[in-house]
Amino acid sequence: MKKFIYLAFAVLALLASSCSKDDNEGSTSLDGDWYIYVGNNNSSNKGYRWFPPNQCSQKSVWRISGNRIHFDWYDGRDGTCKLKSTYYEYTANNGVFDMIVAADSPTDRGKRTSVNYRMIGKELIFSWKNGLYGDEIQVLHKKGIDYGYLDPLVGYWRLTKASVGSTTVFVKPNECLSGSVVASVLGLTIYLDYPENGRCVKTTTNFTWKKEGGTYSGVSDSGEHVTFDMNFENNNQTLIYRQNTKNGLMTLYFNKVR
Repeated sequence: MKKFIYLAFAVLALLASSCSKDDNEGSTSLDGDWYIYVGNNNSSNKGYRWFPPNQCSQKSVWRISGNRIHFDWYDGRDGTCKLKSTYYEYTANNGVFDMIVAADSPTDRGKRTSVNYRMIGKELIFSWKNGLYGDEIQVLHKKGIDYGYLDPLVGYWRLTKASVGSTTVFVKPNECLSGSVVASVLGLTIYLDYPENGRCVKTTTNFTWKKEGGTYSGVSDSGEHVTFDMNFENNNQTLIYRQNTKNGLMTLYFNKVR
């Protein structure tokens, strides 16, 4: 069992390179309601990583109209999803929103700030200095826009089971084996917990990735270059990765959460 779990961990690391970018699907107007799809920061000084929004932040929205931004932020740090609304007036110049809190804002009136922005396909990318979490990135999706053009791997995936040879291990609550993949057009993070020598090892690994000629490849944050094979089933809601090993065919199964 330990050998299997270790092998699953190694292959999951390879899985990280299996994303592709699509920057050729046109753009969309800045005006509209934008929600957090995935983010990246250094929360709790655990290192930069990609993550899905939690149950609070997934309700947060940037409402952009004309030269105004209405930002509703649901803060989940105390577990209450407390709402903080801020209204901005902004100008966009050379990839930067220069923002001043409007006179009718509930809080922080007159305060100035700036946010870097860019469009990749139909995704809006915000980045800025966050005093709590370091450099922060938010990949935003616009309400009412079809993002089906993105590579199927982009999003949040959760490991459900793994098999090698005739042995299958299911992910179960309150047991060590678990994993997820959080992928964006800019990079991805692999989270994996696995048992080793009587303890539960928790790992987080970042990757850049690309797809060329139907082949997925990537580079880990340690500089390792990897290539691999995978496929999707159930209308791209199940990710299956396979590799032949000396112990037999190994298969990892992930379900898409969002």
